[in-house]
Amino acid sequence: MRFTVAGLAVPALVVVLSLSLAAAGSMILFNDTDQEVYGLRVVFDQPVRITWMSDAFEAWTIGSSDSMIVFSDGSVAVWSDFWFSWEPSEAVCLSSEWIAEAPRMPFAQPPFPYWGFTLQALDPHTGFNDPELCQSLDRLIGTGANSVLFSPQVYMPDYRSHLVEPVNSRSSHLLSDIAEAVEYLVGAGLTVELKPSILSRDGVWPAKLAPTSPKKWFQNYAEVLLAYAEMAEETGVTAFYLTNELKSMVVNPDYTDYWYDIIARIREVYSGALSVNAIIGSAEGEPMGEREVMSIPFADELDFIGVSLYLPLTNRYDPPVEQLERAWYENCDGDSIVEALKTVHELYGKPVMISEVGYRSLDGANTRPWDLASVGAVDNREQADLYEALMRVLTRESLSIGGDWLRGVSIWAWFPCLRPATRLPMRTRFPLFGEQGSVVQRKPSEALLTHWFHRLGGEEPPDLEYPELTLEEHDPFVVYDASHSPGLAVDQQAAVAINPEHPEWVLMEGLVDHIDAVHTATRFSATSLSNCGVLVIAAPSRALDLQEMAAIEGFVSDGGGLLLIGNGGAPDIAFNEFDVSFTGQPIGEVAFLWDFTAFEIDELVEHPVTDRCASLVVAWAATMDIGTGWLVLAETSSRSWQEQTGDEEPSAGEKRGPFPVLAVREHGEGRVAAICDNYMFSGAGHFIESLLRWLANDVR
Repeated sequence: MRFTVAGLAVPALVVVLSLSLAAAGSMILFNDTDQEVYGLRVVFDQPVRITWMSDAFEAWTIGSSDSMIVFSDGSVAVWSDFWFSWEPSEAVCLSSEWIAEAPRMPFAQPPFPYWGFTLQALDPHTGFNDPELCQSLDRLIGTGANSVLFSPQVYMPDYRSHLVEPVNSRSSHLLSDIAEAVEYLVGAGLTVELKPSILSRDGVWPAKLAPTSPKKWFQNYAEVLLAYAEMAEETGVTAFYLTNELKSMVVNPDYTDYWYDIIARIREVYSGALSVNAIIGSAEGEPMGEREVMSIPFADELDFIGVSLYLPLTNRYDPPVEQLERAWYENCDGDSIVEALKTVHELYGKPVMISEVGYRSLDGANTRPWDLASVGAVDNREQADLYEALMRVLTRESLSIGGDWLRGVSIWAWFPCLRPATRLPMRTRFPLFGEQGSVVQRKPSEALLTHWFHRLGGEEPPDLEYPELTLEEHDPFVVYDASHSPGLAVDQQAAVAINPEHPEWVLMEGLVDHIDAVHTATRFSATSLSNCGVLVIAAPSRALDLQEMAAIEGFVSDGGGLLLIGNGGAPDIAFNEFDVSFTGQPIGEVAFLWDFTAFEIDELVEHPVTDRCASLVVAWAATMDIGTGWLVLAETSSRSWQEQTGDEEPSAGEKRGPFPVLAVREHGEGRVAAICDNYMFSGAGHFIESLLRWLANDVR
């Protein structure tokens, strides 16, 4: 049996509401059926827009006619209620119908234009030229995302410097690699955006940059942006971000003319949309207060405003989804995150893009979303609940009257690969990749976001249950010698203690993330090396005695790997057992980058160590002498010299190049590599991994 109300065919099994209160464009309905219901269909006498609804459902769409509204994505238990309001208030609700079955309803039209992930190049370990990148991109495409935001990293020596590292100076961020990935995604039908991100090597948050020469800083940064903008135009990038959280460099009115000049130059080479990634609140967890809306003096030249959103939601661990959802309207600090987003739109008259928001799978992650370093209990459910609340709120707000202020959302972050050899060493710095990290791949959050993204795209969501990410236990693999090398460090605090002004000079960046154990005993012995795969000895300040060298030689002969690193200014040292020595006198090069000791070598001998490396950057390198049995993989030019006089230029009597800077050899059953400079590891993730794999004879 069927009956019809106002032209709507309704199955007889559905019970119409038993009680309703309608006044001023609002209604409350009670479920008096004998079962839980999963949706509601209402018909009005004219087209309406929903302005508010309670927590039972998080989405509404227009049904088969302009006057029909379908509420979905939720449930109402028996004798529980659901209320909603609409505009215009004079519209009359003609009928209502509970939906008894749990529908998986795609959106007829997307509530906002863009949804997807930020593709994060994991520095210094994994970049965009990783061989597993295509597999990772295919998995990303499979989530139903319709957009990807690339975030290549751009480096400064420290937050006071005016130097900005040029594009293509690090193998993990070559323009050609990014271009290939962009074209791959564009070819798959996704929208691609580009957001270069400044990182200061002293660890200072980019929002606090304070270059001593702003003019020179803007000159250098403009060249970086122009290089990326030209690539963006060639590959079909839809939107280009001028900044990422560079608050101090944006809000200062003295810098506004610099930005206008940069924008004018970029407009000459790039035709897509321009934006900045601003900050709402503080990524360090301070209440919003006066920082609720970041000042952007040149916003009139932008097409939309991007924001980073890492505000606390509640003070509670494991809050239910409904509480997380309500916290977007009033969080633990009494702030409305939704209203702050709308204020950005109202202030600048531009659409708002949530270009960075992410949560860790950590118990209590909602209380400190900005905190990437703390440790605690793994909580994949809280991470998934946070994303569920996020999608509910953004969908509801976008479907409400005046909800066209939201351009979209980019989840931070999607990582290029997740193989164990990449994942495990990351624990030495912070648990970004681990069970407590922000990564969503192979966690419940990936399945949840896949469900949402398919629905936003008007597609039936697939049934997905990904196994939770687990970290395997492993024995020490790479051991770093800290007992003989007090001048270099694999710990940020130790680097600051050695050189407070320039900790980046002594920090073994890049290699740090691969260190599994640190040798602190006074001497080496066969016992101390028994569980070692690769031993790293860097610029020792004292010679190793005969017994130590015998233990190391035996370790290598039996199949171990040995990495020897020199450093300009360090004491002279010889490893006679392997026919190699280092002197502290630095190598200078006529074609330098920022000083006479800094230069790039782009002619490398083909070898498993260099198979994923386009070039190497050297800065303040030691002079290295090698004997027979060594294969030189990289060397300086014939114009280089061994600096001895202190005049920082080639002089009569100074030894001339070429000098080896990277060499390898086999010794017994094992392998040895010699490198003249610790800076060579900075940002060269693929080179380091290939080097260690070769030394370990691919034991991983």
